[in-house]
Amino acid sequence: MKVQPNHSSLSRRGFLTTTAACVTTAGMMGAGCMEQNKQVAPKKTLAMCGLDCAVCPAFIACKTDDQALRVKTAAEWSQQFKVTLKPEDINCVGCLKTQGVHIGHCSECAIRKCGLSRKVRNCALCPDYSSCEKIGQFVANVPPAKANLEEVRQMRQR
Repeated sequence: MKVQPNHSSLSRRGFLTTTAACVTTAGMMGAGCMEQNKQVAPKKTLAMCGLDCAVCPAFIACKTDDQALRVKTAAEWSQQFKVTLKPEDINCVGCLKTQGVHIGHCSECAIRKCGLSRKVRNCALCPDYSSCEKIGQFVANVPPAKANLEEVRQMRQR
């Protein structure tokens, strides 16, 4: 399957709201951090900000080439967040991948760019995590992401 770049009309606010709502709706709280924490949560794929890509329909649809999921998700997100999304917009290889398609705001996300430049797997592993305004503001509004990052930090301290 060849995935084309995603140029959705989803704004940064819309992306964050959509992603947070999806993660919250899925009830995904807990730990995980790519390779570092596979023993804790082998099915989690954390984005830089702590959201779990593994529960995102765009990530799942891209990974499994599930056209029905793309169609369903595009319709649901378009209605729920009052944006126009087409099925072809519902593709994402995951936050930590530098090549490939990223849903909505991911390719422009300041949190993601910062973490990639610092070469950390997620913000919890950054030495400036506690004092960072970017991640602090984000996790204040997205409790599941904060819970994931805090769990990673706890695991790191063990």
